[in-house]
Amino acid sequence: MSHPVAFSRPLFLALLVPAILLAAVSLSRAEPATVRCVMAPDATSARIVVTNPLATEASCQATCTFETAIHDDKPRIVCTGPVAAKQESELCVMRAKTNPLLRLIESSADCRKL
Repeated sequence: MSHPVAFSRPLFLALLVPAILLAAVSLSRAEPATVRCVMAPDATSARIVVTNPLATEASCQATCTFETAIHDDKPRIVCTGPVAAKQESELCVMRAKTNPLLRLIESSADCRKL
C-alpha cells in the first residue's frame, strides 16, 4: 500500500516559488522588434524608431551603437517606451556629445506586452 508523500512547508515553498517565477517570466516574454537607427545628415544626432510586432500595446526597448572617428568612442543609446499595437514610434533622439557619428555598428530591439 502506498502512502501520500508529505512535504515540509519550507520544501514546498522552495519548489513552488521558482515555478511561479518561471511562469511569470514566460508570460512576459519579449518579442524581437524592428528598429531603425537613423543618423541626421549632419551626423550630430540619431533617431531611434521601433515597430511593435505585437497585436497589443507594448513596452519596447531599443539599442543602437555607433562608430565615430575616434578609436574607442562608440556611443550607444538605449531607450524604452510604450508603442501602440503594430505601430512604429520614435523612442528617443541621441545627440553626439563630442565627435560626429560615422556609421551604425549594431542595433537590437524587443517589445513586451504591457
